[in-house]
Amino acid sequence: MDLLTSCIFIILFIVTMIFVFSMGLLTPMIGKKSIVSVVVIGFIIGIVGGIYFVSPIYDDLPQIAGSIQQIIDGDNEVVTIELSDENNLNKTLQELKNLEGFKSIKHVDFILATTPFFDERKKIIENSFNSSNNYKSWNVSTAGKISVEPKDAVISRNMISNITEWLMFTGGVETNYSVIHIDAVIKADNLNDTLTYLNSEDILVNSVDGPVQKTINKTKKEMPDRNVIIVALGILGILIGLLGSFIDGFLESLSKLRKYLLKLIRND
Repeated sequence: MDLLTSCIFIILFIVTMIFVFSMGLLTPMIGKKSIVSVVVIGFIIGIVGGIYFVSPIYDDLPQIAGSIQQIIDGDNEVVTIELSDENNLNKTLQELKNLEGFKSIKHVDFILATTPFFDERKKIIENSFNSSNNYKSWNVSTAGKISVEPKDAVISRNMISNITEWLMFTGGVETNYSVIHIDAVIKADNLNDTLTYLNSEDILVNSVDGPVQKTINKTKKEMPDRNVIIVALGILGILIGLLGSFIDGFLESLSKLRKYLLKLIRND
């Protein structure tokens, strides 16, 4: 929700509270029995105003907090994306690097889901990775999961194809599918544009981490439930209606007290 719309909604809610207050002001004219009506109507209007005017703004508070953090900090966010076999890896990487606000590729790894194999085959696979200069780290599970982090965050389809073919030809281990994880460092100012691009390309975003996202998550965690806020606004409507009902009597009493005090001062 943009700033103009938020301001309009806040103004509309204030107008509804002014209406409730005005109803309270009419109480002396239509009788004290109407206070019950003022309370009920104040509560209903407060609830309705909370649902239609305040709730949309309240739901956007985490994003607003994130935007403020972004202005204050202006740091980078790390976006973790997941690519399947169907994605064009080179095309995705190139377009990602061409996006405004792209800083670097922080981490790259890929996971191969294979058929199960024995411990002997596990040792052979690990020795193969160990003897190669292309891999930084790896984790091999006999249940059929092989995680590999290439050196210098450089990855290609040929690298994955070579491993899957080697697994099949040397040990009959079949690869069911592969998944590539990429951690891209994005300038916080351009995060929304980057996420929009990834969504348009049907690229799965696993997570977003950084000061802005942490602020958003923290705000969401600390915010009361929206229904609690709506009920509280209903109670606010009651209080404003009662204020309108009794403000004349209060001001009259205050005026009498003032005159009495002035009289005492003059007599002294």
